[in-house]
Amino acid sequence: MDTPRPLVPLPTTGLHQRAGDLDRSAVCDQLSTHFAAGRLTSDELDARLGAAVRAETLLDLRRLVGDLPLAPAPVTVPPQPAPRSPWRAADLLALLAVVGCLGFAALMILVLGLTGQGWLVAAGFGGGCVAALGGASLTHLVHRASRERAADQRDQRPRIA
Repeated sequence: MDTPRPLVPLPTTGLHQRAGDLDRSAVCDQLSTHFAAGRLTSDELDARLGAAVRAETLLDLRRLVGDLPLAPAPVTVPPQPAPRSPWRAADLLALLAVVGCLGFAALMILVLGLTGQGWLVAAGFGGGCVAALGGASLTHLVHRASRERAADQRDQRPRIA
């Protein structure tokens, strides 16, 4: 009596595998592209689309587009970085305030070096106000630069389709 052999699937080539919905959809898209290029008439397109929907294997689908040239790969354009926003009036004012504060601080050092004690209180009060204004302006400029850097990094991040 023969001993039972284990069931071993027969080797199949890739084209004899069953077609899925994505395979059928891809062939339908190819056929539409060839129709738009003038390679198929509307009757041929209708017949081939119907056959693509009813196709059972990848070989059936391959036969529908086998006589047509391969579609060129789509040309992808690399994303362009977002244009930098122009300097606004607030940005220019903040920059002028920083430069002015630095100039005033240099002038204060000069005044303190040349005068006596009376000017020390006034110069200290004025210098504190100027330093606060300069700090706020510098903070504005730094915040603007960090927002632009974050936007640039977001634009350069690869997209997942």
